[in-house]
Amino acid sequence: MTRERDIKKPDQGETGSPYPTLEKLFSTNDAARIIILESASNGYRDPRISIDTLADRYAGVFGKTGAPRKRKSHDFSLDDFQRDYEKELSDHAKPGDSYIMETVRKREANFMAKVLLSPSKDPEQVRQRQELIGRLASSDQLDDLIDLKDQTWQVFEGLWNFRQMLGNYRWEDTTLIEHYYAGTEFVPILANEYDRGSEVLKKEDVMEIVGEAVDRINGGLAGFAKLGDAFAVLKDPFIRQAFSGIPGDIAKLQQEMATLIPFDKKPAEKGKYYPEDKRDELEELFKSVEPYFFSFSAVLEFAKKIRDEGWQPVSFDASKPYEYAGGWNLEESKYGQIHNDGPVDAPITILSGANTSGKSFTMKSDFLIRVAAQSLGFAPARSGNLPHFDRFIFLDRAATNPQNDLSAFMREVENWKLALQDVNSKTRLYVDEGYSTTSPHDQASLLLATAGYIQERGGSVMLATHNDLLLDIAEQSPHMRVYNLQTEVGANGELVRHFKLQPGRSESLSYAVARAKQFPQTALAAVSDYLQRGRIEPSVFFGVDYPKLAAKTPEHREQEKQIASTLAQLFPNEPRDPLFHLFSLDYEMKPHGLLWHVARSMREETGGMHEPQELRSLIGQMILWQPSHTPEEILERQKIFEELTRDNIYGKLPPMVGQIGLLEETVALVGKYAREGVNKGLNPAQFSNDEISKIVKDIEYHLGPTQLDKLTKAIDAYLGIQVKLFGDLPAVSDLKNRYAILGEVNSALIQRWQSYRENPLTDEEQERVKVVIGNNTENSAKRLTAKDLQVAAIQMVASLREISNQLPAVGVRDLPLADIAEELGVLETYHRGGEEKEERRNNRSGMMWKIMEFLDLMQGGLPMAVGRLPVMMDHARALVQTLKSTDSVYLHQAANLIEGQLVKHEAILAGEAEAAVKEEIRSTIPGDAVSSFNHLSRSSGSLFFGRREAKATPFKAALEQVEALAMFAEIIDKQGLAKVKFNDTGEVHFRNAFSVFKGKSEQVANDIDFSPNTTRVQLLTGPNGSGKTFYEKGAVAGVLMALATGYAPADEATMPVFDTVTYLDRVVEKQDSNYSAFSQELEYWKELLGVLSSRKAAFAVVDEAFSTTSPGYQAAFSSAVVAEVLNSPHFLMLSTHNHDAVSSLTSDGIPLIKSSHFVFDVKDHQIKYHYRLQEGHQTSHAVEVARTMGLPEEILKNS
Repeated sequence: MTRERDIKKPDQGETGSPYPTLEKLFSTNDAARIIILESASNGYRDPRISIDTLADRYAGVFGKTGAPRKRKSHDFSLDDFQRDYEKELSDHAKPGDSYIMETVRKREANFMAKVLLSPSKDPEQVRQRQELIGRLASSDQLDDLIDLKDQTWQVFEGLWNFRQMLGNYRWEDTTLIEHYYAGTEFVPILANEYDRGSEVLKKEDVMEIVGEAVDRINGGLAGFAKLGDAFAVLKDPFIRQAFSGIPGDIAKLQQEMATLIPFDKKPAEKGKYYPEDKRDELEELFKSVEPYFFSFSAVLEFAKKIRDEGWQPVSFDASKPYEYAGGWNLEESKYGQIHNDGPVDAPITILSGANTSGKSFTMKSDFLIRVAAQSLGFAPARSGNLPHFDRFIFLDRAATNPQNDLSAFMREVENWKLALQDVNSKTRLYVDEGYSTTSPHDQASLLLATAGYIQERGGSVMLATHNDLLLDIAEQSPHMRVYNLQTEVGANGELVRHFKLQPGRSESLSYAVARAKQFPQTALAAVSDYLQRGRIEPSVFFGVDYPKLAAKTPEHREQEKQIASTLAQLFPNEPRDPLFHLFSLDYEMKPHGLLWHVARSMREETGGMHEPQELRSLIGQMILWQPSHTPEEILERQKIFEELTRDNIYGKLPPMVGQIGLLEETVALVGKYAREGVNKGLNPAQFSNDEISKIVKDIEYHLGPTQLDKLTKAIDAYLGIQVKLFGDLPAVSDLKNRYAILGEVNSALIQRWQSYRENPLTDEEQERVKVVIGNNTENSAKRLTAKDLQVAAIQMVASLREISNQLPAVGVRDLPLADIAEELGVLETYHRGGEEKEERRNNRSGMMWKIMEFLDLMQGGLPMAVGRLPVMMDHARALVQTLKSTDSVYLHQAANLIEGQLVKHEAILAGEAEAAVKEEIRSTIPGDAVSSFNHLSRSSGSLFFGRREAKATPFKAALEQVEALAMFAEIIDKQGLAKVKFNDTGEVHFRNAFSVFKGKSEQVANDIDFSPNTTRVQLLTGPNGSGKTFYEKGAVAGVLMALATGYAPADEATMPVFDTVTYLDRVVEKQDSNYSAFSQELEYWKELLGVLSSRKAAFAVVDEAFSTTSPGYQAAFSSAVVAEVLNSPHFLMLSTHNHDAVSSLTSDGIPLIKSSHFVFDVKDHQIKYHYRLQEGHQTSHAVEVARTMGLPEEILKNS
């Protein structure tokens, strides 16, 4: 819904100047661009965060908390998402809000955040926004206007009601508006949301719901009228003019709704409308009114926010100095932070100083103050005069992008290339720790050259850095201003932070920060030594005692083979007391990402019970979440895969598993009839006398000629089965013949049928039917109609029931399936509503496979289950036999569990386990219990539908685990993983090791070598992008894989049994928003060093240690943790670009430290990688890498 005014009319408004509609005034079209480059996305999407994502993140600024959401991104789960989302909704809700209104208010806040983060390039638009919002904020009527505004939202809520889907059928997609125009009277709530034909628990009255929605819309229209009247009597002519169109808007809105919304609350005429068209019409109306509602609502909420928090108007006067005073950061409450004056306007502003002092916070504060000012004309500051910009760009610390073969530095260069496009005098750039992904020298030269590049084009930039080399130069430059956040070291060595921005440079004070964070004392002492002397003198530990190797005895193994168990201990469902300690948000180091590269194409096309992704994740849990193991346990695990790869056993298991995926459900369905007789359960017409009466009463509704044809054929098939079971029983044969006559007459009737109420039966057919239904006096004088034929068929169901009750009970094992296959097919077709069984698509897998197979079973019913059950049981026995043919304890235990379930199933099918029958049904068929699936409530509502899925029974768990083991065995076979030779000497040697994070043929294999007596610490150095992180991650995954499975990605492998493995990644994203990057890294290190101090043999890997602080402190802390490792029985692989630390550690005669790099060439000032590991130290060559990546040459020449 849009409202246009003629700007040429002289009487346009009371202020004497034309005024745009609110939609235009708060339009975000042609806004200044905000480009925030994601620091740690997964690499498959554009690194620029979309405006919609930013708006969702910053919507909380306009909620009760007044701060952006802090939804976790590193450990996503659906439960967390639901909990966080509901918390966000409550943050915006007002008392009495329905769930729909909570959702609407959240969307309103998103709209406001989008306006806030879409600064206008039009100074006049900013002025108009400022004037209107300012006048509203100072009005004593603002709160009353907001209350009336809230009432108008009922229109929106009522329209939303018409978009809702009713009922609880799982795949329902029919909205209320469609039901109304289709003439639907009631929508059922089903006992089984999977099955439209299941029992109806209750019915929802469509017209009742329509009436409620119409009442809401009428209430909102009344609120509109009141709001228009309230604006009309305001004294301020500017506000009156801005909202003067409300009466016309109401009339236009009513006109647009008149042909769609049934304001008279009368049912629609059936067959007159196309419901889908009405649904589309509603969607178009919804799209048109939404921006209108949001725009006039948002302006009132903006005014309230500015009034309540004391935002002040900002000018944009180029004749005055650009500055602001008393600013605060919108990401936190105004009252819980220090307010700072802005830095003096300069082309390049640099924030220096202590870790945790607030540099990143201050930078974000400056960014949001300027953006808010240019969006609303108001800013969270005491005063301000600011320049206009067309582009705001924010670069955070970069992470690796393995999907695109980019190291952290290479990814950052790609981000810089995006940021530097079209830089001009209207560009404002923010950079937090720019180029910290390379060596300190290269960082300083590249950052200075890049800042100069921006300055020469008239842009301005704010940098936060710890780089002392850069700060030395900046202090001498007339184009740069250096600031710090006031900090000091207290009398006891503690860090005192004042968070006050002040001119001048300050050092990082990392030692004081670490001391305040209670960093381990021995490590702090080593840091102090390095800072004083430029080197460390570590104590070296010798005499590590690795676990002795011993397999389980044959007797012990035979005893364990008799146990029946799932393989749950191989697949932890959470990392409880894990062997592996991970300090990284890298998705490839999570269960779902670990094996993506080596197993991504496995079984994607064949389909099956389990999604390949499910199996990869399960294997990932086995590897990443494993606890510490004894040598006996590791060797037993190794035996699993040694056996599965023998004679391609792993290839035989998945088809068997797929054949029996729904065995429990099939047994449960058949088992329900175990006592009364499966042969009787096949009766297609099991109606009670009351049901027969109801059907006869409304026979035309329930049973036409076509339905009767299906029923008579199904009954004939059912009785045919009884004849084949028991021979020619007179009562059965007589009833079979009677139904045959009705079927024959009905078939002839269908062929020449003209109408229901005419009498199409011939004289011969009349006589035949009268014989069937009894040729009494009444019938002999009456000419029978098709209706009589249908009534007779239903009334004879009572005789069918009586005869069935007298038949002997026959179990499924005694049914001659080959002889009755045709009859079972007819009955199955009847169960499917007369439709032939749909052929299963081969590429369905996982959840879709389970859903479709389950639906197929429900639709095919008992006839289908009876036909497939013996084959499924045979497949299950074959699976047991195959697993027991191996010499694996674990595979035997899984086989025993499956075999035990088969025994239980046999008892169920024999009717000898009544309690088991009930439990089996309750455990596997959700349709037999009242569904907990609730549709969207109109009073409170919930978008998160409760799902009642089949429980993960031990049988199903064992099947999934067996298939996961088979997948990993396939990886071993096809990727050529080596069987590990474990030792108790501590030697680690992986010959031609390859990483699981890339296809084997796509990488260069390298050795991994450690020894207690020669190499305990490996320092990885050399150019950015040469392969250090890739090598480290591959080593971590290889060692973990060896401990979990006994196999490693290498041509040959030997290693001891480690009791812990750790990986600490470069910090790129903080898990606690109150931490600085350095604080976050300190927390990681404290935990990591604590783990190492409590373990006997660890394999630790660290990427870019302490890159979160200044070069000098980085060298000191890196040297200190190396000293900690050397004074322990552990191995450490550490990559770094701090060449001072490497030189100190390798040139002072410290034993057991080896430096390595990956071979490369530099030609024509560009770099070429060979990815082959070689001993020796090399520098970072960041300029050459950046040139190869395409960074502007002008920057590189000045570096």
